[in-house]
Amino acid sequence: MRYCTTCGGRWDDSLLYCPEDGARTEELPDEAAEEEQDKLLGRVVDGRYRVDKKIGQGGMGNVYLATHVVLNRRFALKVLAGDMARDPEVVLRFQQEAQAASAIGQQNIIDISDFGQLPDGTAYFVMEYLDGLSLTDAFESQGGFSIEETTHIVRQIATALGAAHGQGIVHRDLKPDNIILVKREETDHFVKVLDFGIAKVGGAASKLTKTGVIFGTPHYMAPEQAAGQSIDHRADVYSLGIILYEMCVGKVPFDADTYMAILSKHMFEPPPIPKAELGERELGPFEGIVLRALAKKPEDRYASMDDLLHDLQRVEGGERVRADDAVRAALQSQPPPPGSEGLPMRRVPTFALVVLGLLLVGGIG
Repeated sequence: MRYCTTCGGRWDDSLLYCPEDGARTEELPDEAAEEEQDKLLGRVVDGRYRVDKKIGQGGMGNVYLATHVVLNRRFALKVLAGDMARDPEVVLRFQQEAQAASAIGQQNIIDISDFGQLPDGTAYFVMEYLDGLSLTDAFESQGGFSIEETTHIVRQIATALGAAHGQGIVHRDLKPDNIILVKREETDHFVKVLDFGIAKVGGAASKLTKTGVIFGTPHYMAPEQAAGQSIDHRADVYSLGIILYEMCVGKVPFDADTYMAILSKHMFEPPPIPKAELGERELGPFEGIVLRALAKKPEDRYASMDDLLHDLQRVEGGERVRADDAVRAALQSQPPPPGSEGLPMRRVPTFALVVLGLLLVGGIG
């Protein structure tokens, strides 16, 4: 049995890449390793953090509720799991997640306050404990958001990402599950952006962020990201456009039965524009914002989160931001590459298929 290093899904031993998001899979930790992880319960880590209970499990490790024994304050402790704790590349990625989030220092970014190692060398980091709902769960529990709520939430996400971009950090995996809404005195929808585990840090591509390798979640992935090409902060603009579309309409614009088919739609198809006469939920006053953010070419999108926030402020003022002809032209279908007709769209998440797709769109070369 293997598991996805990004989404945590469990798959047959024959699947080296995840059918859901294309990420590399790893062998599941053996039972002894899992039991060792559970032995953390009740222990005090580094003389400060008492591990109270396990509250989550993701692609890279486990998350525990912990209490600082001196401050009597609750934190979340994220610990690398099993064999991943011995993979140097994964450990570097884990450390990068902590460093990236900590470097931004913005109120809507998860606060990571400590990093260390267990006695056996397993890496962990300490972050603020959030008692809230993911954007996905909040949308489902409420049955949708009002225009005012949507504007309030998206403004905070854009502000957080703008701060990250100002530090040279591109998130690369922005999606509703990485956005937590918590209660504050003034609002029930205070945003916290999580999971900088595959963030691109700095201008140059490092071993962890190299061109030709697809990182991210397919439904929220920018066309250039889907092609395995070099990306910048405008990939996050695109992902936020997908999220805003989903908040307005109730579903993502691009969906299909296979990973590669979803990527192909991002690269070559315009987003469907819902119509009220067909009984569909419309984009409403956000139409122009969504469609500009979803332009196929990065240069046709908002140049920065500040530019997007400017149009969002117009919506707050009661305006409807409409898509002009230039925006609509930037959304038009791109012709598929020669020879791509008849590509198999079966659920075959093998490395060969991913590489074939990259070669066809020029992602490697």
